[in-house]
Amino acid sequence: MAAAVLAHREEAPEAENKFRPAAAAGATHDSPAAIATVREWIDERGGDGWSAEERSWARGAAPRFLRAHRGELDSAKAGIGRTVEWRRTGIKPDSWAGRYSEENHKFCFIPLGLDLFRRPVVYGCPARASCSDVDSTIDHVVMDLEYAFANEFAPDPEERCAGQWVWIVDFHGFGLAHATNPSLGRRFVSVFDQHCPERLGCLVLLDPPFVFSMLLGALRPFLDPATAQKIVTVSSSDTEAELRAVLPEDMLGWVLEALRREPSPGSLPFPLPSSAYWSHPAEDASESSEKLPVAE
Repeated sequence: MAAAVLAHREEAPEAENKFRPAAAAGATHDSPAAIATVREWIDERGGDGWSAEERSWARGAAPRFLRAHRGELDSAKAGIGRTVEWRRTGIKPDSWAGRYSEENHKFCFIPLGLDLFRRPVVYGCPARASCSDVDSTIDHVVMDLEYAFANEFAPDPEERCAGQWVWIVDFHGFGLAHATNPSLGRRFVSVFDQHCPERLGCLVLLDPPFVFSMLLGALRPFLDPATAQKIVTVSSSDTEAELRAVLPEDMLGWVLEALRREPSPGSLPFPLPSSAYWSHPAEDASESSEKLPVAE
């Protein structure tokens, strides 16, 4: 399957692909010397109670935190330290609600597989989720992202995923109840900004309502250029042509079929395409230890 995705990637059009990964924001801030300095500091944290797994995670995250903190070593270290502390209580394997199905539709945050650039793709549709509780939604999303990036540092290069993800948000069925839940949006921003910096590669908005589009248009001038560049709006009439530039055929077909379904909890095509790429560690405990990311 990895070889097939690579083949698709080679066929992706070179010109004007707005989904193509952009140069990492602040790439000049994660120089080899800066990364080595931060990783040396991380290796010394064993005496401060950091486990081997925590140090391994932190080594892998060092370049992202350096970019997010504009190369400020002390600031990047502090951010990593806060996130290690947060992960001790924020990463809750038992909070994963299970794979989305016709019967299990509490949260519609569904890892689908890898795009043409080997980035994990997640499909979300607020109208297809039956639970709106903020805390449990965040807990589930955090675990699904852990799952999506489990192979970031896999020993076999063909099994590795990229370090950023693509979030496809389907606005069909989006209503007032979804628009008036600002606390969920604030929590998402807080968690992603503080503890998952430089993770989001592209935010694809499928048919956002007019009011949402107006709000986004008003906000764009205040977004930094790198963040604004990651937001792509796709109308229903252009969905297939647009997404063909980023999704492999099987995943594209699934998304198009999903858009034809009624936007209600449990109403999606099954099986989910992610089953062709990986199994969830929580569903196969024997594999979970092998999927822990190990930084090079």
